[in-house]
Amino acid sequence: MSVRGCYARPTLDPLVLGPLLTVVLFGVVMVYDATSSSVPADASYLRYFGAFQSQMVFAAIGFALMLGIALTPARLVDALAAPFVCVSVVACLALFVPGVASGPEGIRRWIQVGPITVQPSEFLKPALALMLARIVTWPGVDLRASARAFAWPAGVALFCVVIVERQPDMGTGLVLLAIAFGVFFLAGARIRHLVAGGAVMMVGLAVAIKLLHFRSGRIPAFFDPEGHRWTTGFQIVHSLVAVARSGLGGVGFGLGVGKTRLPVAGSDYVFATVAEELGLLGSALLIGGLVFVIMRLFQIASRAPLRRMRLAAGGICLGLAAQVLLNIAVVTNCLPSTGVPLPFISDGGSSMVASLMSVGIVLSLGQSRPDPGVAAMDGLSDSPARRGAVA
Repeated sequence: MSVRGCYARPTLDPLVLGPLLTVVLFGVVMVYDATSSSVPADASYLRYFGAFQSQMVFAAIGFALMLGIALTPARLVDALAAPFVCVSVVACLALFVPGVASGPEGIRRWIQVGPITVQPSEFLKPALALMLARIVTWPGVDLRASARAFAWPAGVALFCVVIVERQPDMGTGLVLLAIAFGVFFLAGARIRHLVAGGAVMMVGLAVAIKLLHFRSGRIPAFFDPEGHRWTTGFQIVHSLVAVARSGLGGVGFGLGVGKTRLPVAGSDYVFATVAEELGLLGSALLIGGLVFVIMRLFQIASRAPLRRMRLAAGGICLGLAAQVLLNIAVVTNCLPSTGVPLPFISDGGSSMVASLMSVGIVLSLGQSRPDPGVAAMDGLSDSPARRGAVA
């Protein structure tokens, strides 16, 4: 038997696929519910169901890619990590080339590819986890040894954060920071280095908010939404009103009024519609489903055969968890508005496809486990001295 043939064939975990499919379908329905009220009464039938149809199409594309990646051997996924990282970074940099970005003036987040608009920063999230996992496991790199060893991968992460923040997209930049710090923590970085890095990032964030006035307006609105309800606090006020009307069981599916006033009811603030119409019970079920899927992915990530695979898969899981926390925190005004979509739920093709692709990467890396003897012979096993915090 060949060495390659001794590797376990990738499998699909029903404890991930079943709940994930349920969550995605629920998200498609809520996107339809949240966006249909904003369509004019004289709009055509096709236009009325436009958001629903596009979300269904992107969900189907995302699931197909997820299944294809999940059934791809981990060795091949690991080998394709470098090209994926390069394409993601180059696409983000291309947004700064005049005439490439598509969107409102001053906003460089999307690239028009035929009839489809792609947001490259969404794909940079799993790419950053894959890239940092490779860097911190290079021979001679030990994050526990010195601050210098920590500075090199931190600089790479900061570069990715900066090119996304300048688009401008502060929300995705924060998610990238969470992924970076998650990979560093799992790799065994010293707490004092992480704390020092976090302090530097917070100072940089404060400076950026001070210099960029269109963002600085979000801070006063965060502390006093009512005082800014007709300007920067408009979305926060109506989101809080929608959440406050929820009660235990909500006002009923399709009967919410917050979605008629929120400009982005189907994307960043879709959780407000869920809370208002389905109440505490519906919100808890949704959060519980997301937590279950992410925790199951963490378990799968911990079983990856290589240390760099474990770190990459763990970083991807932490990125998904950070998105969930940031989105719900913004909707409930626990954090200033950052513009982070709710994974698998919010309207947006790039977010849906990238999130499902991320799940596929974790499933591939975590479920293709070689025989220990074959792994050692093939040079794939880690020495005990190099094992990180991810078991």
